[in-house]
Amino acid sequence: MSSGRIVICGFGRVGEALANAVRPKAVSIVERASERARLARMVGFQVIDGDARHLHALRVAKVGTAAQIMICTGDPESRAVIDAVRTINDSAPVRVVVRRPECLSEIAASCPTDLIYLPALTGMLLADACLPDDF
Repeated sequence: MSSGRIVICGFGRVGEALANAVRPKAVSIVERASERARLARMVGFQVIDGDARHLHALRVAKVGTAAQIMICTGDPESRAVIDAVRTINDSAPVRVVVRRPECLSEIAASCPTDLIYLPALTGMLLADACLPDDF
């Protein structure tokens, strides 16, 4: 049963921007870096101190009942986070942000619901802003 809550793994630049953008929703942050966890708490987020690759941290974050899981941990560990999340919740949408092209195929192999390739997304947003509406 979904709680409507969003779990965000990672509170770096992308995770923080995402958390702030979805703030009206219930959000839980899983963050292993103590300074980033402290910052997330200071601005009012529920924070689980821990590594999102570890099942214990994901269980404390209640990934099993989350409506969505967003992975913003960084490319090298994203696949391990996806695999851990799917161990607990195999039905919720899992969206992962990827920055480096060499990581795309490995992360895609874990079958996230959506794979957001940050350079391509940035390019599309900039192009949309530059092109006239009737282009």
